[in-house]
Amino acid sequence: MGKMISVQSIAVAVAATGMTSADESRLFRFTIKHSVLMMIVMGLVSLLFAHNVPRRRAGGAAGSEARPCRHSLRLQNPAQQ
Repeated sequence: MGKMISVQSIAVAVAATGMTSADESRLFRFTIKHSVLMMIVMGLVSLLFAHNVPRRRAGGAAGSEARPCRHSLRLQNPAQQ
């Protein structure tokens, strides 16, 4: 998003397409609107994943009991080695 609204990128786009300086401000406003919209959508997607998507455990489907690997068992019970 930061690359879309950088002044240098907009100036290069205006120069490359032959726009006038008045068109430069219209292009910046257009880009700002899309950047804010994309930021809102990404925030909603993050919120959805943080609160509504079930967490998956390694080695199984969602909700299944995860079995500890033998290395973690060794670390938890050093007396039984």
